[in-house]
Amino acid sequence: DEDDVQAPASVPREITYQVDDELCSKHPKWKQCRKKSFNTLAPTVTMPTGITYQDLSVGKGNSPEPGDTCTVHYSLYYKGDEIESSRESSGLAARPVGFQYGVEKGSGSVITAISLGMEGMRVGGVRRITSPPEFAFGDKGKKPRIPPNAIVQFDVQLLTVKRAGTNPITRQGSGSEKNTGLFDLF
Repeated sequence: DEDDVQAPASVPREITYQVDDELCSKHPKWKQCRKKSFNTLAPTVTMPTGITYQDLSVGKGNSPEPGDTCTVHYSLYYKGDEIESSRESSGLAARPVGFQYGVEKGSGSVITAISLGMEGMRVGGVRRITSPPEFAFGDKGKKPRIPPNAIVQFDVQLLTVKRAGTNPITRQGSGSEKNTGLFDLF
């Protein structure tokens, strides 16, 4: 009988490698938020704009330049309380934020405090940015948890920097070549 044939039993796999990372007590579910050797005693730098930053971890990759496409993870804090984060999105998977560095408003931009505070930051780095109200949420605030004219902090981790002009689709139309549009390739 074909009905009497049983499927082979599954063989349990032996665990050959186990991560023994210490989780962050504030964010125990974040895989990326392991307790790292963040330098919380790093000096605080004040920029001419009034934004201050502290490099918790210095990266070793590229620094963004105007026009580059960047991806970051961020957490927004007000008076020490986390208000929002790109790592937690209502039960969905963590999703980094992508933006064009140097773009101040509109499509492809990010809140001004993050863009200004990332100056000189390198890929892989983590920076705590403290912003005056005019570069964050201003006199409107971010209801219901951030009042108007509030000083806020962002913890920003720079994940990637893609140099401007390296995407073949954005280089099209320069006039030196014909039939190089996306649909001309197929």
